[in-house]
Amino acid sequence: MNIGLFGGSFDPVHRGHETLLLNFMSKLSLEKTFVIPAFVSPFKIDRPPIATPQDRVAMLKLAFEDMSKVEILTDEIDRKEISYTIDTVRKIIAKFPDDNFFLLLSEEMIPLFPLWKNFEEIKKLVRPEFGKVTLPISSTAIREKLKKREQCKDYLSAKVLDYIEKYDLYSS
Repeated sequence: MNIGLFGGSFDPVHRGHETLLLNFMSKLSLEKTFVIPAFVSPFKIDRPPIATPQDRVAMLKLAFEDMSKVEILTDEIDRKEISYTIDTVRKIIAKFPDDNFFLLLSEEMIPLFPLWKNFEEIKKLVRPEFGKVTLPISSTAIREKLKKREQCKDYLSAKVLDYIEKYDLYSS
């Protein structure tokens, strides 16, 4: 089985993430994809996620609930420590030893990928795939817009935006 591993802070998950994942699923004929929110990225220790882990997981579930081949995996959040991809990859491969794994990354990760912990081992265990995020805005910029109470319906699914508004995330 071809399995995708799609990690990130997802603070918040936006249409760019959704489109990127759909493109990977089609291009790679993925039969299952694990979306894996990080507790905190080693590259973002000084600026951890704004939304709680529980809120980020809830938003991911809403964003991907209509995709039967997508499962939200909370292993990194459950560990409550810096999230290193190698730890997650080893754990998942141990559960599914006979499957093919693809690490799904945005093109913006290309220069950072060689800096990841155990980068060479990751490349031996999974096949990295890079794709272009077509949304012309980042999660950081979306958070700024939300903080200013500016319109974000073009960047977030209606369900995710409703959740953010209901729980007043990113407003302060």
